Amino acid sequence: MKRMGKYLAGMLLTVFGLFALAPNAGAAEIPPSEECVATAKKLLGEYPDVENFTEEETRKADRKFVNDLADSGCISDSRPLLQKVVLKPNSEKCVTAARGAGAFWGATTKRFRPLNQRWRKQGRPLQRRINRIQRRIRQLREAGASRERLNQLVRIRRPLGRKLQRIQRDLQREARLIVKPMMHESFLVTSELIALRCMPRNLLGESDPGPAERVVRKNIDVVLFSLAYLTEATGGEVVFNLYFPTVGR
Repeated sequence: MKRMGKYLAGMLLTVFGLFALAPNAGAAEIPPSEECVATAKKLLGEYPDVENFTEEETRKADRKFVNDLADSGCISDSRPLLQKVVLKPNSEKCVTAARGAGAFWGATTKRFRPLNQRWRKQGRPLQRRINRIQRRIRQLREAGASRERLNQLVRIRRPLGRKLQRIQRDLQREARLIVKPMMHESFLVTSELIALRCMPRNLLGESDPGPAERVVRKNIDVVLFSLAYLTEATGGEVVFNLYFPTVGR
């Protein structure tokens, strides 16, 4: 959990820079049923504390979680969430699933827009100013500047850093209120898009993305915050392991 927490915190601090359908044969519902939401909550609650597990023990716990989710009919296939598979991003199922995911996330993404606007207006300029000061401190230190000169810049940077932290905390608090009620549903929607082989399990990165990945990119704030807060709320490192499989390993 310590490794996960470090990267999770970073994701939460930087993410601002960034119709219900009848199920097809062999596909889970998007958005998910109440039964599947309840199943996901139950399985997350049963996921063990893997902080002291070996890598193989952690993988075994992850496999059990995903397989149980698939056996419950809440995702179509466990394999794409556990291993690299051949993607079929433009299949008919993916086109239909992407349309459903876009409808599901769209309203929440609209609620995020004012938060992004506030970040661009308040947070980003402050972050850039702090970065400029930090670069200047580094340059002066390398040039052998006096401690007094360095401390002058540190005294300027410190209150700016506190102000930036307040802005970030306020935005994160509001984002949590928006996302928390639907974070389990969002997790299942994201998982099903991967289970259908519509996109890679690390969410982004295809040079020629299909409709599902384009929908995720369009709604990336909601998708990432949902995963982050779900991990935070449940302590279930499995969410982190599934979508960021190479981080910290």
